[in-house]
Amino acid sequence: MAGDPLNQEFLVGVRIPGAGRLRFRGTAIEDIALRDWVAVPSPAGEEPGQVVVAPQQFKLAKLPERLSAVIRRLTADEVALVSTRLERAREVLDAVIATVRERRLPLFITGLRFTLSGEAVIVSYRGPQGTGEGVLPGVVKPVAGVPVYLEYEAAGMNLYGSLGRPPEVLTFHELLRTRFPGTGRGLAFAPEGLVRLGTRVRTDHGAGSVISIATRERRARVRLDSGEEVLVPVDDLIAAR
Repeated sequence: MAGDPLNQEFLVGVRIPGAGRLRFRGTAIEDIALRDWVAVPSPAGEEPGQVVVAPQQFKLAKLPERLSAVIRRLTADEVALVSTRLERAREVLDAVIATVRERRLPLFITGLRFTLSGEAVIVSYRGPQGTGEGVLPGVVKPVAGVPVYLEYEAAGMNLYGSLGRPPEVLTFHELLRTRFPGTGRGLAFAPEGLVRLGTRVRTDHGAGSVISIATRERRARVRLDSGEEVLVPVDDLIAAR
């Protein structure tokens, strides 16, 4: 895998402190691994994030579209800043939620975090489209003291993240169906991009339930209704009706 973000070929899942949803980005770091702290690019500036899904767990031959890429790890000093930013974000979040409740605004705040530099704050929310843009900046900026970026979250899982406009919202099921044809069929997927334990499936050996997942090999152990256990590639599983 090349270090040039323009040649990114793998997906990485990153948890951003203060954001309620897992984000996927391309990666240009060849040896990226679980628990690495990385700089996640966004229109508001770089955000700190920790890798929770490595390319080996959710590997694709090629990304379906251009995604912003994770291209560097955080320095030790930057990692030390994360807890400070989180504490400040909690203070601001408490004040913002109190104001939303007091004014009876038809909004639900789903997350609030500062960028790595602390020079901007990002607020994610749900509610009628257009309401947040008209109200939230005036509520948040006096408390945070920095420019405010809004991140609208409709129902579902915002895989990529988008600021300043309603994002493309896809569940894992929709992502796999529309962007990665042939990866699983009719299955419910967990936040790590793997089929959920307990899912009823059909295999070439018969129907059964998923009892474990080998993440590196992307194989599911299925206990058939007959009592036999078989290993099946995740991509070959079909949802049992």
